[in-house]
Amino acid sequence: MAAAYSMDLRARVLRDADAGLSSKELAARYHVSRAWVDALKQRRRETGSIAPRPQTKFRGRVLAGQEDRLAA
Repeated sequence: MAAAYSMDLRARVLRDADAGLSSKELAARYHVSRAWVDALKQRRRETGSIAPRPQTKFRGRVLAGQEDRLAA
Protein backbone atom coordinates (compact mmCIF):
# COMPACT_ATOMS: atom_id res chain seq x y z
CA MET A 1 0.00 0.00 0.00
CA ALA A 2 1.29 3.43 -0.88
CA ALA A 3 2.23 5.85 1.88
CA ALA A 4 0.29 9.05 2.45
CA TYR A 5 1.73 12.36 1.31
CA SER A 6 3.83 14.14 3.95
CA MET A 7 2.48 16.86 6.19
CA ASP A 8 5.10 19.21 4.72
CA LEU A 9 3.73 18.73 1.21
CA ARG A 10 0.17 19.14 2.43
CA ALA A 11 1.05 22.40 4.20
CA ARG A 12 2.89 23.77 1.13
CA VAL A 13 -0.01 22.92 -1.19
CA LEU A 14 -2.53 24.63 1.08
CA ARG A 15 -0.29 27.65 1.62
CA ASP A 16 -0.11 28.16 -2.15
CA ALA A 17 -3.85 27.52 -2.47
CA ASP A 18 -4.47 30.28 0.07
CA ALA A 19 -2.19 32.53 -2.01
CA GLY A 20 -4.59 32.14 -4.93
CA LEU A 21 -3.26 29.31 -7.10
CA SER A 22 -5.87 27.06 -8.69
CA SER A 23 -6.10 23.33 -8.07
CA LYS A 24 -4.84 22.66 -11.60
CA GLU A 25 -1.77 24.86 -11.07
CA LEU A 26 -1.07 23.25 -7.69
CA ALA A 27 -1.32 19.75 -9.15
CA ALA A 28 1.16 20.61 -11.89
CA ARG A 29 3.56 22.35 -9.51
CA TYR A 30 3.67 19.57 -6.92
CA HIS A 31 3.19 16.58 -9.28
CA VAL A 32 0.02 15.35 -7.59
CA SER A 33 -3.48 14.84 -8.96
CA ARG A 34 -5.98 17.66 -9.07
CA ALA A 35 -8.47 15.38 -7.31
CA TRP A 36 -6.06 15.00 -4.38
CA VAL A 37 -5.65 18.78 -4.13
CA ASP A 38 -9.43 19.24 -4.16
CA ALA A 39 -9.89 16.49 -1.55
CA LEU A 40 -7.24 18.06 0.68
CA LYS A 41 -8.90 21.47 0.49
CA GLN A 42 -12.30 19.91 1.20
CA ARG A 43 -10.91 17.97 4.18
CA ARG A 44 -9.48 21.15 5.70
CA ARG A 45 -12.73 23.02 5.05
CA GLU A 46 -14.92 20.31 6.63
CA THR A 47 -12.77 19.08 9.52
CA GLY A 48 -10.05 21.67 9.99
CA SER A 49 -7.45 18.91 9.73
CA ILE A 50 -4.97 18.25 6.94
CA ALA A 51 -3.59 15.02 8.41
CA PRO A 52 -4.14 11.86 6.41
CA ARG A 53 -6.83 9.49 7.56
CA PRO A 54 -5.56 6.34 9.25
CA GLN A 55 -5.06 3.52 6.78
CA THR A 56 -6.99 0.34 7.39
CA LYS A 57 -5.32 -3.04 7.19
CA PHE A 58 -8.32 -5.10 6.22
CA ARG A 59 -11.69 -4.24 4.83
CA GLY A 60 -14.40 -6.71 5.73
CA ARG A 61 -16.55 -8.29 3.09
CA VAL A 62 -19.71 -6.39 2.29
CA LEU A 63 -21.90 -9.49 2.20
CA ALA A 64 -20.33 -11.30 5.15
CA GLY A 65 -22.87 -13.34 7.08
CA GLN A 66 -25.44 -13.34 4.30
CA GLU A 67 -24.28 -16.44 2.44
CA ASP A 68 -27.36 -18.50 3.42
CA ARG A 69 -29.78 -15.81 2.31
CA LEU A 70 -28.02 -15.41 -1.01
CA ALA A 71 -27.88 -19.14 -1.65
CA ALA A 72 -31.65 -19.44 -1.20
